[in-house]
Amino acid sequence: AIVATMFSIQVIDNGAEHEVAVAELAKQNRQDRFEKAAQEVCGPNAAYRLTHKQGEVICLTHRGQKTKTAQL
Repeated sequence: AIVATMFSIQVIDNGAEHEVAVAELAKQNRQDRFEKAAQEVCGPNAAYRLTHKQGEVICLTHRGQKTKTAQL
């Protein structure tokens, strides 16, 4: 009974760790897609900055001057 209880606790713990890992991977994939889309809109050498609006970026030159605002 003790061995079965310890095994079930390990299975539960691994399930929670797996869920956290899947959530983190999904979050990273969303961030990667967003960064790729921002680079496509702003250009390969341009920087961008997020605005307070959901999915909106401001494209910047090398010197930090605003070139355009885009909604992704």
